[in-house]
Amino acid sequence: MTEVLLHVVRHAEPGYASDSEEPSAGLSARGRAQADALGARLRDRRVDAVLHGPLVRARETAERVAAAAGCTAVAETAHLDDRTPLPRDVTQAPEPYRRFVASATAAGGDEVDPDGVALDAAVAAFSAGGAARTVSLLLGDRPGADRPPGAPLRLVLVTHAFVVGWFVRHALDAPRWRWMGLNPSHASLTVLHLRDDVPANLLGFDDLGHLSPDLRSGVVVDRP
Repeated sequence: MTEVLLHVVRHAEPGYASDSEEPSAGLSARGRAQADALGARLRDRRVDAVLHGPLVRARETAERVAAAAGCTAVAETAHLDDRTPLPRDVTQAPEPYRRFVASATAAGGDEVDPDGVALDAAVAAFSAGGAARTVSLLLGDRPGADRPPGAPLRLVLVTHAFVVGWFVRHALDAPRWRWMGLNPSHASLTVLHLRDDVPANLLGFDDLGHLSPDLRSGVVVDRP
């Protein structure tokens, strides 16, 4: 049976020069510390590859996580780009979210993903049956080649908040609008266990155990 462990990560805190999300923004000093702490936590997980979206904040997070985790296999993929999977029919979302859907659709932008078509492709690319092929296309046969027989492929996917929410929504077979309200913090850890022909297991969501209180940001609800 093919097994994959996906460590799905929202990028670390960016250093925006204004209130707008600048695509060219790299990490803040706190963001760099967050990424280093996450990589240190993953060091004993024997990560096979760290993959990231094309924006600078995702790339810098991935590079620092990989360095601290001792992983040399790092690659960029458009599957992990910033996406907002908005339903074309606003009535598919519950009433409390319809104003957000309408305003985000009207604002447009490259990240708008009507009906989540691009994110469906991302989920398929990193499914139990597709992940090894995706990694091979990005990095060749090197990542994970020395895994013990039967050991899962262990991947870190550095992406964006709504993408993390979509992966979780899909894993739980929840309604397609239900990524809304799933709000991971910067450099938090979400883990999915995938196997062929078996429903996915959500092993953890928005885990901040590697971050001290002063390193936490993008947090919706404070916690111990």
